[in-house]
Amino acid sequence: MYSWMIGTVVGGFGVGWWPALPSLTAILAGIALALLGALWAARVRRWQSQVLFVVGLSCGASFSSLWGHQLLHERLPSVLEGTVLALQVRVLEPPQRRELPGPRWRQRFIGEVLSEVCNAERSDCLSAGSRVLLSFYGEQRFTAGERWQLEARLKRPWGLSNPDSFNYQSWLAQHKIAATGSIRSRGLVALASAQPWPNPHQFVRQRILEALENSGLELRVTALLAAITVGQRGAIAHSDWLLLQHLGLNHLVVVSGLHVGMMAALGFWLGLQLGRGLLLLGLLRQASVAGHLGAIFIATSYSALAGFALPTTRALVMLGLIQAGWLLRRRFGWRYSISWALLLVMLMQPLATHNAGFWMSFGAVLAIAGLLLLRPDIRGWRQLLYLQLCLSTVTGLLSSLWFGGSSWAAPVANLVAIPVVGLLVAPLGLAGVALLPVLPGGAVVCWQIAALPLRGLLWLGEWLKEGAIQPWLAYHPTPASLLLALSALLLCLLPAPLRWRWLAVPLLLPLLVPYRPAVPADTLVVNVLDVGQGLAVVLRTASHTVLYDTGAGDPAGPNMATAVILPYLYAQGIESLDLLVISHADNDHASGLDSVRAALPVQRIWLGDPVAAGMPDQGCGAGATLALGQLRLTQLHPDPLGTYLKRNNRSCVLLVEHGDFRVMLPGDIEQGAELELIGRAQGSLEVDLLIAPHHGSLSSSSGPFVSTLKPSEVVFASGYLNRFGHPRPEVAARYRRRGARLWNTAQQGALEFKVREGRLQHAAGWREQQRYYWH
Repeated sequence: MYSWMIGTVVGGFGVGWWPALPSLTAILAGIALALLGALWAARVRRWQSQVLFVVGLSCGASFSSLWGHQLLHERLPSVLEGTVLALQVRVLEPPQRRELPGPRWRQRFIGEVLSEVCNAERSDCLSAGSRVLLSFYGEQRFTAGERWQLEARLKRPWGLSNPDSFNYQSWLAQHKIAATGSIRSRGLVALASAQPWPNPHQFVRQRILEALENSGLELRVTALLAAITVGQRGAIAHSDWLLLQHLGLNHLVVVSGLHVGMMAALGFWLGLQLGRGLLLLGLLRQASVAGHLGAIFIATSYSALAGFALPTTRALVMLGLIQAGWLLRRRFGWRYSISWALLLVMLMQPLATHNAGFWMSFGAVLAIAGLLLLRPDIRGWRQLLYLQLCLSTVTGLLSSLWFGGSSWAAPVANLVAIPVVGLLVAPLGLAGVALLPVLPGGAVVCWQIAALPLRGLLWLGEWLKEGAIQPWLAYHPTPASLLLALSALLLCLLPAPLRWRWLAVPLLLPLLVPYRPAVPADTLVVNVLDVGQGLAVVLRTASHTVLYDTGAGDPAGPNMATAVILPYLYAQGIESLDLLVISHADNDHASGLDSVRAALPVQRIWLGDPVAAGMPDQGCGAGATLALGQLRLTQLHPDPLGTYLKRNNRSCVLLVEHGDFRVMLPGDIEQGAELELIGRAQGSLEVDLLIAPHHGSLSSSSGPFVSTLKPSEVVFASGYLNRFGHPRPEVAARYRRRGARLWNTAQQGALEFKVREGRLQHAAGWREQQRYYWH
């Protein structure tokens, strides 16, 4: 019965993991195969389930392939990248507003291109109907439904490519974004007043958000209430998000299946009361009919307010099947509901399996189904307790794969927070929404009451953060240890004697063993992480780890250390750093210093510009050396007695030697410092691997510097289509003439160089290792 659905889901989701799409001819062949299989299945009853599976597999793969071809066809042509284009855009959703240091505000929204935009020859165009993700830094406010004439510099969908961190390019593909860009302040012209069509629910969300902003609540509470009420979580501060994550409560401020289920229960109760009144009036035969209709209505309305996000859509489909079964007097089993939910999610979003929310959402559903099937004897409050512990364990284990850990406090915190949010905060938030058109003052009162427990959650998070025992457990399980842990959970749920359940203890032990991918003896691994227009290099041996620079970002908020570097280090099982080097105090090299020091023990710190970093006793000066096993590190620059007007020239230049293999990390030194370094050097300065100084700027990589170092491998750490034009073509040509092989993190993602016994054994870019068609 389910074979065709299983085949369609497997085929549809499978295409999203392919490195390239099949040709249109191959897709037509797949469709023909599906038709032939369907005809065969209609005539032959033998092997019917296998045939239907193949038919579904072919249909799913063909559908996803066509979807992928359309995705790639709609993308911004490469010839239009980096140019300022005049666009007519409709704002499709309420912009996400975030306060930045300064203070200043950033707005970001998805817009629909209303008219075709082409190059001068009209040979390459961005077609009408394409979706673009636009950012704006300024005072002008944008609202959903508005139409604007504007100027923006666009680029094709692109994101950082690193192991074990969020894949932004995948997110862009899932939302069918054709281009991203920044709006210029000049040239803004409003074309028409805001119109509710074609996305009326987005128009309503906009009005609710505006009312919340004007409700008088503090910003951080307003952001949480907006997330719970209308699914808009872009305004939640990074620090508050971490507080909730460490409590295991961040899922409560992301509208999910849990919220939809609770709203459906509320809708059922309200509909049931209305049905009883209609029953007394003789207008209805069964009050439960109104209850089921009320559940569908409230759940659908709430999902619309949340923007029909993937988890809410999944829950809405399953809920709709259950309610339809009651209305039609048919019972749809959990397998039937899950199969239909998977199928419809695949049809709406063929790349959904690249989203952590997909696995968390369906993992939670399977956990609930498993508990109800394995332990039908548990009822009442015990069932709720078992259900909460089961869900917290499953979601905690799954979250560790994406977020590098989970909260030990989550089971207890959720026992309190889920009823409070589900039965108090969310209903009061929706009550405020319902009252807003007729009684705005009443809406504000509802939101003010809903804000009280949210303040309590934030206070609890801050209190635990300051405590001696941190609730967040940083670990990254292997697939094997994760399967063993899930097996332990299954064993605990089985109605087996207690003596058999003790076997779960050894199954959980692998989670306690730190996972650290082995670096063989006599081996050096150099990882240049993709942090955009910045730098972060990790050097690892069998027993030591060195981090050079920490990328760009907000030192007090989101930065490359929290987004890229720390997730990578956690995934490698690295629990401390032997040495942290900050070349100089520029933001693109030093913004994550405090984040790294707060997250990991650091044995030593070297700073090229210690005064600017507020750590004058941790300076870097030519001549100092450090031996870490087989790793020898020498500071080549700056001169401790020198005076440097430019901060770039105060960069801590590091020479790393592992046997006969030499790596140079020069920070952002410019030509003057390069000549000084060459003149001061004693002996040969030839290196095998060089991180190009200053990202490949014209002010660096002078002819004498390149001629003296003679590098075999040169890495440019730069951002995609960065505004500086790094690496400059003249600089790249200079290295190429010397026979060097060139690498660029903007094009190849994070880079890995493995050195064994003084020779380079392996070099690769992460983007090519993890290649998908939507790259």
